[in-house]
Amino acid sequence: GSGSIDLKVSYFKGISSLIEGGSLLAIKGLDGDIKYNVGHARSDENIHLFWEDNRASKKIYANQLNSGLLSHNNGKQVTFSDNSSTEIDLSSPVVEFSDDGIYVATFDATGSTKEIRINKVNYGLENIWSQDGIPLNAQVDQRNVFLVSLGINGVGCFYSEAREFDFDIFYQRIDVDGLLQLSTNEPIISYVNPTNPFDLIDDFFQEVILTPDGDLLIFWVEEGFGISRIKYNKISISGEIINGWPLNGYYLTNQNVRAYNLEVKKIPNDDAVLAVWNQDGNFRDIYSQKIGWDGQIHWNTNGSPICVENNDQSSFSFDIDINGSTAFIAWEDFINGFDYNVLGKNLYLNVGPNDV
Repeated sequence: GSGSIDLKVSYFKGISSLIEGGSLLAIKGLDGDIKYNVGHARSDENIHLFWEDNRASKKIYANQLNSGLLSHNNGKQVTFSDNSSTEIDLSSPVVEFSDDGIYVATFDATGSTKEIRINKVNYGLENIWSQDGIPLNAQVDQRNVFLVSLGINGVGCFYSEAREFDFDIFYQRIDVDGLLQLSTNEPIISYVNPTNPFDLIDDFFQEVILTPDGDLLIFWVEEGFGISRIKYNKISISGEIINGWPLNGYYLTNQNVRAYNLEVKKIPNDDAVLAVWNQDGNFRDIYSQKIGWDGQIHWNTNGSPICVENNDQSSFSFDIDINGSTAFIAWEDFINGFDYNVLGKNLYLNVGPNDV
C-alpha cells in the first residue's frame, strides 16, 4: 500500500475486523527486515507484538495495540545485546508470555561462544532486568532454546550445548529477580551408548508442559544417523527427574522411524495431554498419542495414526474443545499428487484416532 512491504495488524470478531479500515500500519517498509514476529492477546483489545528487527542489528522490538491504537511509532527496542539469530544452527529468538511479564531469549555471538541471554520485559515494554539480558554462562555454543514461565518461581530455560562432541540438553532456572538458581555443569538429558561411546547422538528440546503438581513434562528429539526419535520425561523445576520416572525417559515414537514437528497441548478436564507429530512412513504421515500425567500412554504403542495416506501430510494445526472431549486437526495434504488441499478430522479423545 505504501509502495513497499509493510507490516500490518488487524484483529477480528468473527469475520469482521474491529479496526476501522481493516488494519493498522505497524511498521512501514520492512522489506524482509522483520522476522520471528509473534503476538499475544491480554484481552480483546490489548495485543502485544514482538519481532526481530534486522534494521537494528537483529535487536528485538515490540509494540502494544490497545483499543485500536499502537503505543510506539515503528515499535520500541527491548533488547540491546547482540542477537546472532539464524535458523540454520537453531539459534532463533524465543518469546514467552506470562502473567507477570514477557521473557525474551536471544543469542549473543560477540564472544568466543554463542550464548543465550534472557530479558524480562513488563507489559509496558520496559526492561525489568538488565537490558543486555541475563547470560546462561555458555561453555561452548548454545542452541535451541525453550522457555517456560514458572510463575512466582521465575522462568525455566532449556537449551542444547555440545560439551562432549554431541549436543546434550541443559536446564537453568532464573528467579523473578533475574538470578540464576542452578548449576549447569551437568546435562539433564544426555545419550551415551555403553557399547560404543563414539556413537554420537544429538538431543534437542521440543516441548514443555507445566503439570498440575508444579513439575514439568518435557519432550525432546534424540537424533542420530538420519533417525530422530521423540522421547519424554517428567522433571521438577529444579531439573531433577521425578521418582518413578525412567532416567532416560520414555520413547513416544517408533525408534526405527524418523519423527519430527511435535506439538503438545493439555486436555481440559482430563489428567492427560495430546501429542501430535509428523513421522516418515507413506512419505510424511501424522501420528498422535494421549499421555497421562503419570507418563502412561492411552493409545497404541508408538502412537496412533491421524493420516497415513499417499504423499505428504504437513503443516498440521490442532486445538481441543473446552470440555476436553474432542480435538480438531487440520493439515495440508498432497494426497492426489497434483495439488495441495486442506483436510481436517475430528479426534474423539476418549476413544482415540483408530475408533473414529
